[in-house]
Amino acid sequence: MRKEIKGATIIEAPDIVKFINGGELLLTGLYAFNSCTIEEFKFYISELEKKNVSGLILKKRKLVEGVESKIVLLREYAENFGIPLIEVSFEVSFQTIMSLVMERLFNEEVTKLKYYKTTHDNFMALSLSNNFKKNPVGDILDMLNKLIRNPIALYNQDMSCYAATGSEEYEFELSTKAAEFDPGIFSNYEYTRQEGEYPCYVVKMNLNVGIQMYLVIMEKFDKFNMMDCIAVENAIVALQYEFSRKFAVSKLEKKYQHDLLNNILNGKVTSADELKKNASLLGMDPNGHYRVIVFGVTYEGSTQKKMNEKLQQINWLEDVVRQRLTDVKVHTDMDKVVAIKNCKSQPDPGRVSQRFKRDVEQGSGRYDSA
Repeated sequence: MRKEIKGATIIEAPDIVKFINGGELLLTGLYAFNSCTIEEFKFYISELEKKNVSGLILKKRKLVEGVESKIVLLREYAENFGIPLIEVSFEVSFQTIMSLVMERLFNEEVTKLKYYKTTHDNFMALSLSNNFKKNPVGDILDMLNKLIRNPIALYNQDMSCYAATGSEEYEFELSTKAAEFDPGIFSNYEYTRQEGEYPCYVVKMNLNVGIQMYLVIMEKFDKFNMMDCIAVENAIVALQYEFSRKFAVSKLEKKYQHDLLNNILNGKVTSADELKKNASLLGMDPNGHYRVIVFGVTYEGSTQKKMNEKLQQINWLEDVVRQRLTDVKVHTDMDKVVAIKNCKSQPDPGRVSQRFKRDVEQGSGRYDSA
């Protein structure tokens, strides 16, 4: 039976079925179905049956749980509905296949647009998938890696590796000799290229939560090209979404913790039962021993400070306290940071205060403590 191919789509999340309109050539390594049971996989296939798929291209991946049984079900589905199923080597890039298919269907400009939409739909399906919870940033980088076939790493503004494809973290330094790189498409991000053992392409991006990060692509296997840049642009959108989500969750958790700590520290807890409940929600032992240390900020050379400057300095001090002191609950106020440290026994207050002071001084500038 002849099937008209109207487009190509990668299945990297089960939810991609929602984005299929009919007539697509589907590409999969079955990794999207790694954690699902055979019964769940049968359900996904039944959903595919409603979409009038034109063909399937399969990369066999041994790491997928129950891979042989799932491939058998996929073959039965293809045979029953007269759909071609082609198995390709795992080394073959999906992007290469998609480009070849779309070159036959569209002119160059439409191919770029179609590829942009395809990668956008795949990254959005991955971001919104119910299974997208364990390592979201790593999943985004892994999907981008499948598209561009080169190692990828994400670095924070201090050039510490935040996440990377593969099992190892890559050490990387920005070169002062890096040259501007034209991605060949309109972009809101700054691309540079620097030489090394392998050429590296660096995309500087300011995420929408005030975080600056660097996406680094090492040109180790395939030449980095304009189509790769389209995939990178959509990966960045997915990263922005994920960091915004993490930021919102973090702010909510901090506010919730702030309110509970404020009640305890300011004597607003009126009963032993309420104290036990609040301590339990904070992960604290109501019968444990805790040391409370209060940090403040002095403003040298000026007694007047704008509200925004004060908030910035208190936030900076809070970050230092969280980084330098382990196993603490932190409560912030307009002009101070309160650290609540769990102690196994009742230690000498003077020794504890001196140790806290020394620890924070090692990671901060000047401060006052009370």
